[in-house]
Amino acid sequence: MKIKICGITRPEDAQAVVDAGADYLGFIFYEGSPRYVTPEKAAAILAGLKGEIKTVGVFVNAPAGQIFDIIAQCRLDVVQLHGDEPEAFAAQFPRRQVWKAVHLREASDIERWRGYPASALVLDARCGDRRGGTGRRCDWNLAALAAERFPVVLAGGITPDNAVAAALAVRPVGLDVNSGVETAPGVKDPDKIKTLINHLKNTGIC
Repeated sequence: MKIKICGITRPEDAQAVVDAGADYLGFIFYEGSPRYVTPEKAAAILAGLKGEIKTVGVFVNAPAGQIFDIIAQCRLDVVQLHGDEPEAFAAQFPRRQVWKAVHLREASDIERWRGYPASALVLDARCGDRRGGTGRRCDWNLAALAAERFPVVLAGGITPDNAVAAALAVRPVGLDVNSGVETAPGVKDPDKIKTLINHLKNTGIC
């Protein structure tokens, strides 16, 4: 199982994520988010990193041209589509490079995503118009059902205290952690990051 720490806005936080042994570093390129970063700032953060890590860019209904430009500028490994992007839009990118964020309300919602051209579904909780980063848990029972059919990255309210329980309950291919390791929106706590990852590694989950 892989670990992604998302909502990076500061160089020191990015380095703390790398040092703790996470697999993915996430940047949010959506201006409506309190964790928004410009492509220029993200590229500068990545240029100063010591160590290797994969990168994810989070987009909400962004034009394809803009996404392609940011992929090139920041050398993104994964594009996380967190808006209302239809299948035809996602198909413009290599399937292996796409994660699609979805919000499940009931079991019947799961099958509608069967044909979506993404390598994983990011299951997150939604709060009004906010798209992720709310600290709210999604329905783990629904997430577990989805994980039996698709590669699932579990997001929403993951913290050092519940990360192991979440991983065991859902059996996702990854955990997407944001507000659960913060002291304020966009400000990460290196001790929380280390604790979360150590808990998962000590139980052999990742």
